Amino acid sequence: MTDILIVVTPGVERIAYGRQPLESLLEGQELSDKHLRTSAVWNATRSGRH
Repeated sequence: MTDILIVVTPGVERIAYGRQPLESLLEGQELSDKHLRTSAVWNATRSGRH
């Protein structure tokens, strides 16, 4: 048996490198059934405080 997970993350690279604000993903979250959560690790990484 083989398991596979495919994740399509449009825009996430731009957000991860600070070229686009996280809030830009909020507009379509209901259309694509994605719901953003806050993460202390994510926030610290983005701000350079790892």
